[in-house]
Amino acid sequence: MGVRTLAIAIFVFLSVAPLKSALAVEGATRVVVDKSDRLLMLYRGTDLLGSYRIALGGEPMGPKRLEGDGRTPEGEYILDRKRESDRYYKAIHISYPNRRDQYMAEQEGGLPGGGVMIHGQPKQWAAFAWLRQRFDWTDGSIALSNKDMDLIWDSVREGMPIEITP
Repeated sequence: MGVRTLAIAIFVFLSVAPLKSALAVEGATRVVVDKSDRLLMLYRGTDLLGSYRIALGGEPMGPKRLEGDGRTPEGEYILDRKRESDRYYKAIHISYPNRRDQYMAEQEGGLPGGGVMIHGQPKQWAAFAWLRQRFDWTDGSIALSNKDMDLIWDSVREGMPIEITP
């Protein structure tokens, strides 16, 4: 009887957990990305509403400095536009580079790059998102499973702040 009760409790917990996350994203006011923990988190003020596993650029350590360096930027930005993406399901553009990023790239004699986004999986790989999310594979963007991308898409608005931390 004890094993059966435990099995039912685990089943109920796992069944309800995704629903709780889906409901918790309402009212988000900001996005925080923790590069070291590979998490994108939605907040309302200081209240954590949900967290989602991400993949980053192929060279994730350190801030993005130059175009083509494979790094994901660090700093404070704005989610400035949303669009359906032929390549990556859905995409939300991040306002990288800011003035500081432009200055740093100029000091190194290069360009800062651009086109950094939060996006889903390439359509041909969507079935393998569970595997791809375990590796850093983007050119510097922040990738989610398409299921999580749908939640983020519905939870954020253009003009919302995003902080990307080391």
